[in-house]
Amino acid sequence: MNTTSAIEAREIGNRTVVAGIAAIVLILLVAAVLLFINLPDANAFNARVEQFFVENDTLTGNSEIKLLEILAGSGTAFSDTLSSYRFVVFVLLMFVLRAWWRQRKAAKLSRVLTLLRFAMRMHTH
Repeated sequence: MNTTSAIEAREIGNRTVVAGIAAIVLILLVAAVLLFINLPDANAFNARVEQFFVENDTLTGNSEIKLLEILAGSGTAFSDTLSSYRFVVFVLLMFVLRAWWRQRKAAKLSRVLTLLRFAMRMHTH
C-alpha cells in the first residue's frame, strides 16, 4: 500500500468523524433552541391562577380558599420545574459543545502527528 494513500485515507476518516460530530452538535443545538422556544413561560401558570382568583371573587368558603392556595402553590412548583429544565438543558448543551471542541482539537493534533510521522519516514528512507 502506498504511504501517501494511507495518509489520505486517514485524513478522510478524520474529516468524516469531525463532520459527523459537528452534525450531531448542530442537531443538539437546534433541539435545545426549539426546546427553549417551546417551553411555556415559567409564570404562565401563576398568571392563570391569578386570573382565576380575580374572576372568581365569590369563592369565599374555607375549602374553596384552600383549593386556590393549592393552585397557587402548584404554580410556583411548575415555575421552579421549568427553570430547572432550562438549566439542565443548558448544562448538557455546554458539555456537548465542550466534547465537540475537544474532538476538533484532537483531530487537528492527529493530522499534525500523521504529517510528522510521514516526514520522519521520508527522512529515514
